[in-house]
Amino acid sequence: MTKRASTKEELEHLHFQIGRYLNNQFEEAHDKEYPLDGATLGHAIAFVTKNNITIDPADRGQLTDLRKNLAAEAAAREAAKREQSRKELLAACGVTEDEE
Repeated sequence: MTKRASTKEELEHLHFQIGRYLNNQFEEAHDKEYPLDGATLGHAIAFVTKNNITIDPADRGQLTDLRKNLAAEAAAREAAKREQSRKELLAACGVTEDEE
C-alpha cells in the first residue's frame, strides 16, 4: 500500500466531522443535563482556539449564555466531586448517611 497525502477535500471533511462531533457532545450533555468531562471541554477549546473561531459582537448575548452554562457545568462537576468525597469519608469512618 502506497502512502499519499490527504486531499484538501478529505481534510475539510475531517475538520467538519470533528466540529460536528464536539457540537453533538455539547448538545447531548445539555439535553441530558449532565456536565461534560474536562477532556471534551479541553478539545473543544483547543478546536475553537486553533481555528480562530470568534463571536460576532452582535451575538454577545449567546456568548453570555454559553459562559453561564459552562460555569454551571463546572459547578455541577465540583459539587459532584465534593459529594463523592463526603460519601467516601463517611464510609471510611463507618458512618452511614442515615447516621449523619
